[in-house]
Amino acid sequence: MNSVEICSHCYYNVIMAIKTITKLTKIGNSRGVRLPKALIEQAGLKDDLELTAREGQIIIANQHKPREGWAEAYEAAAARGDLVLTPEDHEWLNMPDLPVEQAGWEWE
Repeated sequence: MNSVEICSHCYYNVIMAIKTITKLTKIGNSRGVRLPKALIEQAGLKDDLELTAREGQIIIANQHKPREGWAEAYEAAAARGDLVLTPEDHEWLNMPDLPVEQAGWEWE
């Protein structure tokens, strides 16, 4: 049984979420849930998913790869001029060392 939740406190009707009531199904020694196509599409789910258990709920989300988006964030920071690398960053990135003055360090 599918239902559509409408935002009751909005000035106009906005579809907030598709809510589905279902049962766990036996699949071998495990149990599973069938997800309706509309629910998958609204959530934007892909083939590889992460499942997280919390009290009374299971959260299904697209799998995020480690460091996903880091290259884009680096490029954006460099374009804004926000990118300042420390000597430790250079070591980690296998870059040549910067003189202390260029690294922005001040000695007291």
